[in-house]
Amino acid sequence: EYDVTLKISLTEKWFTGRETILVDVINKTSSIIMHMNNVRHKLQGYEMNVTSSTVQRYDHGKGKPKDGEYVKVTHAYPFTANSFYVMQLGSTLETGMYLLTLEWMSRLVEGLDGIYLSTYKENGEKKWLLASQMEPLAARKVMPCFDEPDMKAMFKMTITTEKKYPLVLWNMPQKGEPVSVCLAAFP
Repeated sequence: EYDVTLKISLTEKWFTGRETILVDVINKTSSIIMHMNNVRHKLQGYEMNVTSSTVQRYDHGKGKPKDGEYVKVTHAYPFTANSFYVMQLGSTLETGMYLLTLEWMSRLVEGLDGIYLSTYKENGEKKWLLASQMEPLAARKVMPCFDEPDMKAMFKMTITTEKKYPLVLWNMPQKGEPVSVCLAAFP
């Protein structure tokens, strides 16, 4: 389950994000590997920078994280060769449910994937809009995620923008079947 909040500034051409992901660990592990766009530009640095990442044991029966049961993230870094974000942990995750919480900031990218700017004309006036295209590998340009077709999840998305852009649409139903992250998008 993903619960994602995006705050987008068309003026600054940046957005920030915060997500919680409920994951079911089926094999013991001491690292978590996610997908993330970590393209590096010579002058502007990385397109996406994760600023915070935590791992917490989750009590599925009570529907909430277990108090104080955090797993220390000892080292977190982008692995550019594979578009990964790697979290090395201070202890081994046993099988069970965990809540990952990540925060990041990212530039709005040019092109037709991830979150991108587009224009249209209304009564001869140029208007701006944001759109997204998450397939086939562009979800990782929007958020750190498990961008694999067989890793389906439920999504909750909150998107805010500047007041001069009052309408935000999201194409996913409030309740429904789990989908691959590449199918989540907003028009």
